[in-house]
Amino acid sequence: MTEINTVNKQLARCFSIGRHMCIKGRNVKAIIGQVDAVISDIQKSTNPSLIYGKALTPNNASNNAIINAITSSIETLTNYMLSAHVANNSLRLDDEKVLTILQSSFIHMSPKMRQSDDEIQVILAEEIKNLDSLEYSLKGLERLAKNCNVNVIFHVEDFQEICIADDGIQIESIFRECVEDAEHTTFVFSGSDDSILTSAFFSDRRRPLYLHLETVELDKL
Repeated sequence: MTEINTVNKQLARCFSIGRHMCIKGRNVKAIIGQVDAVISDIQKSTNPSLIYGKALTPNNASNNAIINAITSSIETLTNYMLSAHVANNSLRLDDEKVLTILQSSFIHMSPKMRQSDDEIQVILAEEIKNLDSLEYSLKGLERLAKNCNVNVIFHVEDFQEICIADDGIQIESIFRECVEDAEHTTFVFSGSDDSILTSAFFSDRRRPLYLHLETVELDKL
């Protein structure tokens, strides 16, 4: 119990100061459950406006499938953030300000916003398949968080699948640039393959995210 409390305190500290993290553990469900629980406690106690989103990296997938999985998660997160911004600022869904916030956040992407009943549906791009789209989406998420005056935690699960992808180094480089520039977004990268993650983040100096993250070990619990 003491070790669990120690890990929870470490996670809470990193989330509160915007420290980017790598979380390693063989039990994927345990990782997700631990992160979800700590963020839920923060939202209930100290920061109810904290936004949390997750992207599950598909196993043994193509570059396009990985990029689509991440950008689709950002679309979902964007829907939630804009809806919350509308509610918190007494705006209408069809207010021109809402579309302006969206378009000024996701520049180079020509995003569209559709209304369905009382919900917002955001489409960042009709077809998202390349590295540029991934970069524009991630940087747009940071700008959107700034424009909405909120902090975001973006959790990329099974990150080892990115590390072994054909364009894995390029994708890691995009994440590094976003990590270095982030002011409103905290990135969490988790996975179950200790050797791959250790190489990507802590032992291989040639890797883009080398020594950019704090590590959290769940297998020691």
